[in-house]
Amino acid sequence: MTGNGLKIFKSVQYLYLTARRWIAVGFLLGVLTACQSDKPIPSTQQVTLQPSPETTPARPATTPRPSLATVTPLATGVTSAGQNESIDLEGTTFEFWFTVSDAVQPALLGLIDEFNRENLWGVRVVGVPFESYGVMEERYRQARLERVLPGLIAGYTEQVLYWDAGGFSLRDVSDYIENPTWGLTQEDVSDFIPAIWKREELSWKTLGSKTGVRVGLPWHRIGTVILYNQTWAEEFGFRASPSTPEDFQRQACQAATANLEDDERENDGSGGWLVSMDSSTLLSWIFAFGGQVDRQDGQGYRFDSPEARNALQFIHDLRGKGCAWITEEPLPFQAFSERKALFVTVSLAELPAAHEFLVESGFQDTWIVLPFPSPDGPAAIDLYGPTLVLMRASSKAELAAWLFARWLTSSEIQVEWSLRTGYFPSRSSALMRLESNQKLLPQQQQAMRLLHLSQPEPAFASWSQVRWALGDALMQLLSTNFQREQIEDLLENLNLLAAELFRQYR
Repeated sequence: MTGNGLKIFKSVQYLYLTARRWIAVGFLLGVLTACQSDKPIPSTQQVTLQPSPETTPARPATTPRPSLATVTPLATGVTSAGQNESIDLEGTTFEFWFTVSDAVQPALLGLIDEFNRENLWGVRVVGVPFESYGVMEERYRQARLERVLPGLIAGYTEQVLYWDAGGFSLRDVSDYIENPTWGLTQEDVSDFIPAIWKREELSWKTLGSKTGVRVGLPWHRIGTVILYNQTWAEEFGFRASPSTPEDFQRQACQAATANLEDDERENDGSGGWLVSMDSSTLLSWIFAFGGQVDRQDGQGYRFDSPEARNALQFIHDLRGKGCAWITEEPLPFQAFSERKALFVTVSLAELPAAHEFLVESGFQDTWIVLPFPSPDGPAAIDLYGPTLVLMRASSKAELAAWLFARWLTSSEIQVEWSLRTGYFPSRSSALMRLESNQKLLPQQQQAMRLLHLSQPEPAFASWSQVRWALGDALMQLLSTNFQREQIEDLLENLNLLAAELFRQYR
């Protein structure tokens, strides 16, 4: 690195300490440019990233209901010393903070009302929606100062850990899970999908605790998947969906060539894979190539693995051959409906919106959902989603929040919630009932069958910041003048940034 590069590096470190929310973007852009040769990379194309609106499947006429009478109205609480004591919960009220789309918010508020009407303990939940996790974070920090916290938060584990640096407000729910009266049975615990359940147990290496702690119960999950125009691919002679990255490239390049060679100039440069410029896209490909981004010893991240390198080289080569492209349009469905993209990467939550858009546009092609293909192993999808996190409070408030969280993650409620939203459940029994449920779209059913291929994201507090850098790395990778040999520098700088963020926030 040159002397000027070192100065930029130190300047960026200073900016990091004073503006941590934007450190991921600033650091990666500054350091990568400083470490290049005499041919700097220009700013990448500006991409507008906006979440797609979600639609909610109609509430089924009859849905199996979980019993709210699984314990007696006089519940048993746990004291700080771990001893049981009887607690009358009648009239106990707590706030439940959450962030969901406007489309699914009425469904969640309806579930809250149902719990309030039917629970036998007289507990009342007050649902408090937030328009974004950023707004929720600001309110959380204010609430900590005022010592008036909610009873339960639906938040991403890494975000909540980041907000609550030091762990002063989070409640380890292990005592509640293991209590023989109102906890979870071994059958319940085994019913949670293992990879999802394990992620919420954080080791002492992460939090500095001598034993493992569990920060909450996993709620629903969302994954990143690939939309594939099966009809168009068959017209090229492809009789099967791509099972390897080489197959993916072959089909994407065929579609790009077709659009380049037809009589329409407007679609030149399109046709292959329309890239979603976010961290989950890049992470999914790293997973598909057999890589991980968190270290096995639990001490941070590693981005310069051979698998990650191969994934980035694959993406770069697709872009270089004109088989992958980006757009400034906020929604990818328009391009998909006009055969400007054979492949589109979207989140599971966007499938209802995709279906609605394609139906309204008169789209006649058959389209299906795919995982990210692997060169020599199982395909993969990136998995993420909120956890129901208990806050430290009085015995009554804690127990009331736990009982609601337990109910909301029961198999029956998970089925109902997934039918309304299309989200992945966190329980195996719920998944089995959803895989062939005709109330879901065919593409949602296909996605449900891919859950066993999912890989969860890291559960470090620093991950909420590191993933910003990962998304920026994808933008750099796909910028016009980025060279293949610069991938090593890109991964090295991701390591540097991630190590510093992990040191600061764990």
